[in-house]
Amino acid sequence: MALLEISDLSLEFATRRGVTPVLHGINLSVGRGQIVGLVGETGSGKSVTGLSIARLVPSPPGRYTAGTVTFDGLDILSLSERDMRGLRGVRIGMVFQDPSTNLNPSFTVRSQMVDVGLHVAAVAPERLNLNPGAPARARHKAALDKAVHMLERVGIRDAARRIGSHPHEFSGGMRQRVLIAMALMGRPELLIADEPTTALDVTVQAQVLQLLYGLVREFNLAVVLITHNMGVVAQLCTDVAVMEAGIIVEAGPARQVLREPRHAYTRLLLGAVPSVHGRQRPSVGAAQ
Repeated sequence: MALLEISDLSLEFATRRGVTPVLHGINLSVGRGQIVGLVGETGSGKSVTGLSIARLVPSPPGRYTAGTVTFDGLDILSLSERDMRGLRGVRIGMVFQDPSTNLNPSFTVRSQMVDVGLHVAAVAPERLNLNPGAPARARHKAALDKAVHMLERVGIRDAARRIGSHPHEFSGGMRQRVLIAMALMGRPELLIADEPTTALDVTVQAQVLQLLYGLVREFNLAVVLITHNMGVVAQLCTDVAVMEAGIIVEAGPARQVLREPRHAYTRLLLGAVPSVHGRQRPSVGAAQ
């Protein structure tokens, strides 16, 4: 059984002009060790699908009209908010696309990462090697130690010193590494990465993709990678689902979909990939 199963999921938003359907019968399956790319143009419903997995779509205005989201046997849409807080940041991690807006400039990286660690300590202390009744000082030390360790794991040198810096003291690529480290603090089984390389230059983007690939292999993560970039899908993903106007129009192994696309929309996306030799399909499997 897959770790994540989305079945026939439909979502609508209530607006001043009436009800607007957003998702239409979404079906998606993600297993451990899989990197499933959710690809499509802006407004196709990719991010809303990702937010639905962690149940972060506000209600109202959002309302699910059909379908289920099942994570490791748990019905996400029927869980209480308290139970969802026990999953978010612990078993389900999220990396958002713009580190300049998802890290608070007023607080040090240490403060923000320790806050995440303390949430893990409260919900699942065993993931920080703590006993359930551990005192506050022990929880804080475990959270800080984990934060430094994760910064080291994502390639930030001299992490014990740099963790005391503010976000503006890091480059864009380093801030994105911080967000990845924060998302992995609780040793999640599922990682949702929403456009994690959009704000980065090509060289740093390649480094971050290689980092994600290595972490997936090390921790046996299941990953939903939300992107508009078919080149990123070709480099990193084992599988891909192509979205258009709230519908998954094509899905399958990344190699198969990229080499032999069956849907016209997929062919259009592939035809939009730029090259020094003109438009061409991205090469498959650079990171695989």
